[in-house]
Amino acid sequence: MSGKASGKGPRKRVLAGGNDQPPAKRNRKRERKFKLRELQKVLDEIVGRVANSDGQLVNSLVRELNTEHVRVIGDADFQQSCEKLLKACLTAKLDSISTIIFDCLAAIFTRGRLRRKRKIMLSLKNYQNGLDRATREVVRFKKRARNLELDDEDITIVDAFFRRPNLDRGILGIYVSCLREQVITADEVPEKIKLIARRSMGATSLSSTARRITAVEFHVAMATATPLNEDWANQMGDCESLLAILNLDRDFRVRRAVAEGFLELSSVWKLSKKTYFVAKEFLKDTDSDVRIAAIRLLIGFANNMGHEMIVKKKGEEETTQTTISDDAFSAICDAMNDIEIAVRVEAAQTLGDFQMVSEDLIYQTLDKKMMRSAANKQVVKVEQSLFALSKKASANKDRRWKFAKKAPKPAETRGGWSRGKELNAVAPGEEEKKKEEEDQEESIIPHGACGAFVSALEDEFMDVRKAAVYSLGRLACNRPSFAVSALEYLADMFNDEIADVRLDAINALTPLVAHGQLNSEQLNVISKCLDDAMPEARQAMRELLKRAQFVDVNCVEMCVKALLACLKRFPKDKEQIYGCMADIGNNHSVQVQAIMRSLLDIHLIFHTREPSIDDQEYVGKLIMVLNAAASQPSLVMFMPEFVHRHYRFLRNSYPNIVRAIRVIDEEKQIGRVRKTDDTTNDKAEEVVMITYQRLCEVSNKKSSLNIAERNNQRDDIFRDAAAISHYNSSVSGAARLIFCLAEVSSTLDSVTNTVLCGGELTNVKQLITQSIEDMQSIEHRFSGVSVQIHAYLVYCKVYLSFLDLLVWMMQVMAPQTDVVAVGQSICKEARRELEEYEDVPESLFSFISSCEAVFMPPVQIPLTAGAALDDKRKIITPSTVVKLLDKSTPTLPLKFPEVDKIHVKYARITSPNKDTAVEETLKFFAHLPHGMPLEFQLHNMREHELETIRIKTIHPDGRFDLMRPRVDEIRDEGRYYGVNTQLKITCSSPWSEAAEIDVVIGIWSSGKFVPVFSSPSCFSPAHIRVRIHPHSR
Repeated sequence: MSGKASGKGPRKRVLAGGNDQPPAKRNRKRERKFKLRELQKVLDEIVGRVANSDGQLVNSLVRELNTEHVRVIGDADFQQSCEKLLKACLTAKLDSISTIIFDCLAAIFTRGRLRRKRKIMLSLKNYQNGLDRATREVVRFKKRARNLELDDEDITIVDAFFRRPNLDRGILGIYVSCLREQVITADEVPEKIKLIARRSMGATSLSSTARRITAVEFHVAMATATPLNEDWANQMGDCESLLAILNLDRDFRVRRAVAEGFLELSSVWKLSKKTYFVAKEFLKDTDSDVRIAAIRLLIGFANNMGHEMIVKKKGEEETTQTTISDDAFSAICDAMNDIEIAVRVEAAQTLGDFQMVSEDLIYQTLDKKMMRSAANKQVVKVEQSLFALSKKASANKDRRWKFAKKAPKPAETRGGWSRGKELNAVAPGEEEKKKEEEDQEESIIPHGACGAFVSALEDEFMDVRKAAVYSLGRLACNRPSFAVSALEYLADMFNDEIADVRLDAINALTPLVAHGQLNSEQLNVISKCLDDAMPEARQAMRELLKRAQFVDVNCVEMCVKALLACLKRFPKDKEQIYGCMADIGNNHSVQVQAIMRSLLDIHLIFHTREPSIDDQEYVGKLIMVLNAAASQPSLVMFMPEFVHRHYRFLRNSYPNIVRAIRVIDEEKQIGRVRKTDDTTNDKAEEVVMITYQRLCEVSNKKSSLNIAERNNQRDDIFRDAAAISHYNSSVSGAARLIFCLAEVSSTLDSVTNTVLCGGELTNVKQLITQSIEDMQSIEHRFSGVSVQIHAYLVYCKVYLSFLDLLVWMMQVMAPQTDVVAVGQSICKEARRELEEYEDVPESLFSFISSCEAVFMPPVQIPLTAGAALDDKRKIITPSTVVKLLDKSTPTLPLKFPEVDKIHVKYARITSPNKDTAVEETLKFFAHLPHGMPLEFQLHNMREHELETIRIKTIHPDGRFDLMRPRVDEIRDEGRYYGVNTQLKITCSSPWSEAAEIDVVIGIWSSGKFVPVFSSPSCFSPAHIRVRIHPHSR
């Protein structure tokens, strides 16, 4: 039983060789190695197979050529490959074979250089032996003619193409590309090619559609490439007439090519008036691309020759005259009801590009009711709307037009037929029918313009609404009366469900608010955008409120409430909201004076309790009042005393938001009178210049003082520069630069004294390395620094580099080859840095030249019989480097740059908050990337420097990551650049507890990360500490 039990159990398989790995599968297919043949061998085989009429092998060879050689063809094989393929496609007896070979030739031709292309195109006019006989054999093969005479005449390649109609599309396409790329001129096109184009245009079969399209493109390219001479106008006119012939082609692709040809011609030639009617017919085409091209043609006619008159048929016999611009405007308005989305978008966007349109026609786009002519004025314009200049509103605000007098009640007559316009209505008589037809004919505006913008703004697709908002704003910005009517429609788009549409509506409405005043009802509608979740929409709304003019005090109070509610919901918009309230207060100082007591809670009898300056709502109201007082000084007399103190604090905290109040600035405080800002700045600049002169005297006159006395004087300069930078923001950049230059001078003085005078060399190399990195940081942390200062920093880096080399030579017996290599690299690096600057001091050039004379001697001439043996290179010893460094020492330039042009590049992190980022723990899964929202402001940065901005994330274990913000995440805010990005945080393993990481903003230059400052008066880098905790799932 035990044997049977053991036999029934699972049998264990013992593998050969003793290992536990499963054997390899025997049925696994072997990998086929790819073997690439030479290009010329493939081409030779194609030519041979074509001569033998082997179609299947030719197809496989062309497929091999396309997949393996066409995309990687070299410049050396270009001409030879084109010649072989030309011969193959012209001598092929089957049209299908010649066509696929020519397509391969066209693919190779597009990848050639212009010079090579031109050589190939000019060689098409050359004669070739046997080409006539080969093409005649092809004709005999097609016609099955046995007794066709064969001559041995030599013909050109162009003549051979003329005998192959199946290649018309390909050869014309190559000439079109060469004419547009200016490889050849129009005069260099052979006559046979022009005959091929005319032959292609005459083809009428469905299979010849591609030939007709290419022929149209060829004629347009020939016309646009024709030089300006006597025949230029004739060439353009002939091409325009030729295109007009094909505008009724049965294939929509040909009509599309004709419409695009007209567009290309209109860029260099003024089309005739007859073509305008052709473009209008294109609007009725079945293809959407043709209709889009027609819209672009019509706007070109309207802007170039819109004042010219055209005759339109009004009925069967009657005609009327109108301008081209009005007719084109109404035709494009009619396209707003097109079934295709792209056509409606193009029509809606094109309406804003009209330069001259009649006023009645523009007004009709906002109302679906038909306007009447002057002969029957029953409709008048209504100026009183929701956004009218007057406070009086019409009884029916939804209607833009109203009847001046009621229409007469029709007489109840029987007879005739009912039109079904009204249920159980009496059929009108003959007089009523005739009168109704006359009323319809008296319309001065086509039906297409009626309510065009209304229909576009109500479209279900976002792109159409965006284009309509753009065009409506463009048309209204230069027409104040039309802007009043357009305000209401643009304000309705503030409630659109798409954020981009709302943003475009706000931007379009912003320049229009200057044409009127906003009342409380209007403000209640548009202020809802301050609660938008999209930051760009909120900022655009604040820009609109800055330019708006309010009717009364109630509007100002409503605006204050809306802005404070926005501040409470979105605290990160604090500075933008303060700036908006400042402009509102400055523009409405009279209204703010009436509500100042309610804004600041000032009591008429009792003393007002001083609010906390940390209260953001109070600060916002106070900023509005202070900016109103800047233009209305009488407000200062009613302010409590604490408002004056708060004004000085806010004036220093937000100098760009809080305007100067002359009455408060001239008040006596603590026995002295406050000076104006200009005088203060002038004195501050004078103090900065005196401080720099002291630094130059200490650094450049080392013989009179010992190093201890020089360091004591530099300590005084350090304290003065730090105090100036901290207490005066206007000159803080120059003061910080002096502080950094003093550090460089002190380091250079101490290292030079230690190395050259026999001091302790233990930590000198680390000090030199750190000093060179600090100098590189100085070059990228300031803007407006002169070339002399940059040259001084380069001088110091080169000098310290040679001091580092001297220390190395003194500590280690280095080989001469290594010493020479290090010296040469220092000289080359210095030369490379000096190429970026002009007007470099002569002392720096002489020092580098003397270094090159030591480390880079002239090329040695081989010794001859009469040459001296002492021409060999001398040995470089430490004394040689000491003598070299003793000759010249870097000195500060005596001329300091203009103080007001020197600024510190700094970054101000706005989100997350520095206080809450450490308290709140950011939890995420390890091994997965996590995005942390990060917002900061870049000050004193140029546009080309934005590409160097990097964000460095430093982990507790010393590991760091660098991230570059995307271009679309950086926006220009005027005074600074705002960055709103997602910082990627990753961790390879979970942590047992939370820890802090350091996020630093800096600049990437020369392969090194340079942190920027956090403020113009602070020496710490712009960073924030974030507490994170990656955990497992």
